[in-house]
Amino acid sequence: NNNITEKLDNLPNESIQISNFNGIVNGPGTVIVYATSDGNLGKMEILDVDKNDNYKLTVKYVTYNSDGSVHSQSNHLDIKGTYNCDLDKGNAEDMIQSDVDFNLGRQDDKTTTIYPGEISTLRVLPN
Repeated sequence: NNNITEKLDNLPNESIQISNFNGIVNGPGTVIVYATSDGNLGKMEILDVDKNDNYKLTVKYVTYNSDGSVHSQSNHLDIKGTYNCDLDKGNAEDMIQSDVDFNLGRQDDKTTTIYPGEISTLRVLPN
């Protein structure tokens, strides 16, 4: 268990760039492990980044309870540009700030970034 924690701690917890001026940076196949605002752990895989629709993200994810049972999951969750997302409940609608696990933000026409929430952690797993 310490091995996993150590490996995770060595990965940067920071914003994750999805696209920039040169195109998609972290696209389909990118896997992100996370700790949610409610203290659950999970993993999310990017299935699609639609540059014709505000860089809408389509992801599949699963969030686990501390006993290892599935808390919430989806094989197809769409996150439109500049939306907050809660991976405990699996929604990308209006929510209170403390429930936000990440925000998909747009800096300009081509640049989109996933920002972690106030108390969530996001890490990209190296390929």
